[in-house]
Amino acid sequence: MNLINESVQHAKFGAGAIVNIEQSRVVVKFADEKQGEKSFIFPDAFETYLKLDSAKVQKEVMKQLSLKKEQVVLDKEIKMQENQKKEEEIKEEKLELAKSKKKTAKAAAAKKKMA
Repeated sequence: MNLINESVQHAKFGAGAIVNIEQSRVVVKFADEKQGEKSFIFPDAFETYLKLDSAKVQKEVMKQLSLKKEQVVLDKEIKMQENQKKEEEIKEEKLELAKSKKKTAKAAAAKKKMA
């Protein structure tokens, strides 16, 4: 979706138009020369700071924002699962190490009795 030249409104800076989209940022040039150009996080800024004049385009951007939020939740869940797996592996390694030390201690005690 091409947002270049789309008109937007900002509560503090007023009317403006999107002049560039760079990676995850949208650059808006405001009509008031004093405000100049401002950069906002895309699409996050459209949740609170910016509103597109076109309801249709605003709806599409809000869909993108919703998808981004869903992805963040999924990424957090995946990271949590990975961390749990690592914790389980560490516990298993500690348990194996403790068993190994116990076997070694028993073997040493048995060897000492025989001597």
